[in-house]
Amino acid sequence: MVRINAAVRENAMRKGIKKGVTLFLMTAVILTAVNALPQSAARVQAAVKPYFVVKNPTVTYKPGDNYSRYYAVLSIAGCTEKSEIKNLKSSNKKVKAVAGNGYVAVYFGDRALTSVISCKVRGTKISTKLTVKKYVNPFDSFKIGKQTFTGKFNKNNEYRQEKHIERQTLSIKVKKGWKITGVSVYSGGGCKTYRVNKSTFSKKITLNGRYSAAVYVYVKNTKTGISERMIFRKSGGY
Repeated sequence: MVRINAAVRENAMRKGIKKGVTLFLMTAVILTAVNALPQSAARVQAAVKPYFVVKNPTVTYKPGDNYSRYYAVLSIAGCTEKSEIKNLKSSNKKVKAVAGNGYVAVYFGDRALTSVISCKVRGTKISTKLTVKKYVNPFDSFKIGKQTFTGKFNKNNEYRQEKHIERQTLSIKVKKGWKITGVSVYSGGGCKTYRVNKSTFSKKITLNGRYSAAVYVYVKNTKTGISERMIFRKSGGY
C-alpha cells in the first residue's frame, strides 16, 4: 500500500489531482476483486458446521443381488478428510461403521435392523439413525412390448437380458404408496431422461448399441422414505 499511495501522489503531482484519484480508485477496485475471489472447495467445506447430509436414512438389503456384503454410504457435509472423523460408533454391534473421506460407510449384512451412527467431526458431535429393511419389489407392472418382467424384480433391483429391443412401449406401474420420480433410457451411446412424479410411466424405447443399454427407474416410497434405483439392462453387443 505504501508503493501504491506513493504512485498516486506522484501521478497527482505530475498529471493533476483528477487523474491521481482515478488511479487510486482503480487500484482499490482491483484489490477488492482479488480479495473477493472464491475460496477453495476444502476451505468452504471447513466453514460448514458438520452434519449428516441425509438425516435418519432408510435403506434396503436385497437377498438376490449376489453381493457378499451389504452397505450404504452416509455423506457428511463440512467434512472432506477421513482424519476429521473421530470417535465413530454404531449402537448396533451388527453394523460396522468405517470412516472415509467425507463420509461414513456402514456395513449391515442381509438383515433388517436399526442403528444410531455417531461421531465427532472437528469437535462437533453428529449422529443419524440408520434403518435397514428388506427389499420389496415396488413394481405392480413392468412391461416392454407384450412381455412382462414384473416378477424379475422380486429379489433384486436389477435384471439383465441379451435380447435387442427396437421401438417397443415401456409401461411401468408402481404399487400403492410408491411414486416414480424419474426414468433414464441409455441406448446407442445416448441417454434420454424423463422427470416423473406419478405412479405410471409409458414411452416407446429402443435398447441397442455396442455397450450395455439400460432403463433406470427411480422410485420412492412416500410413507417410509425408501428410495430404489431399478435397472433393466440389455447386456452384450448389438
